[in-house]
Order: sequence, then structure tokens, then C-alpha cells
Amino acid sequence: MDDENERYAHDDEEYAQLSLLRLLRVIGRRVGVLPGPIRRKKKKSLLDLPEEMFLHICSFLDASTLVHGLSLVCKQFYLILKDADFLWKARINHVLPNASHSLLCSERPGKLFWKLSCVAIEKQAALWKHNSMKKLKLSKRYYDATSVLLMPV
Repeated sequence: MDDENERYAHDDEEYAQLSLLRLLRVIGRRVGVLPGPIRRKKKKSLLDLPEEMFLHICSFLDASTLVHGLSLVCKQFYLILKDADFLWKARINHVLPNASHSLLCSERPGKLFWKLSCVAIEKQAALWKHNSMKKLKLSKRYYDATSVLLMPV
């Protein structure tokens, strides 16, 4: 019987401690010392990144992937990449340091088309960089234009 009384006394003590903790939490919230109920944190995604950090990540991708892939993922990515003329200009200047204007013109006059110019320039630079062109060695002979066009490939 003493064991039962001790067990009930122990249970009462635990209940009192839990009740006291609950009371302290309620008072703490009202006073502003303790935060409210614990909420699950929202999972972070690429959409939560600051625009500058997102653009820094984009700098590691090729222009074609950005224009034809990433900008189609969601509206936010599209809007960021659409308005980032400075990004396209910087990428073009990396490949062609003295470029002061876009190579392609847009349908609207006065608006330079930096984005697609960047894609075209990076594709051409990749062709030259990876030596994917066929090499043709000519001897010291004279070839006229017709002969060059008729040469076997």
C-alpha cells in the first residue's frame, strides 16, 4: 500500500511540475519573454534566395541553359533573367572584351537584344574553344572560289 501511495505522490509531483511549466510558459508569452508556440520552419528553396545570390549561381551556367531552361521554370526566374541586361552584358564582355553593343537587334527599335546575343556568342566561342571545327590544310597552290566550293568535305 505504501508503494501505491509513493507512486501516486510521484505522479502528483510530476503533474504539478508540468502544470507549473505550462503556467510559466503562458505568463512568459504574455509578458513577451518567451516566444509563442513552436512552429515548424518553412523549407527554404531557390525562390527564397536574394536576387543577387541567385544571379551569382546563374553565372556558373551557360547562357543557353539560362535562356532556354531556367527562365522557363517559374515566373520569378523569368522576371529576374528578363530584366538582367547587366548580366548579359557582363557575360558578353567576358568573351568579347571590347563589345559595346549587342550583335542581334530586337523587334522593337532602340532596344538592344543582349540576352540572345549572349547565347549566340557563347555558342560560337564554344565551337572555337573545343576545336570542333574540321581543319583543312592547303598547300601553296592557288584555288579559285569555284574550286573551294567543289572541294570534298
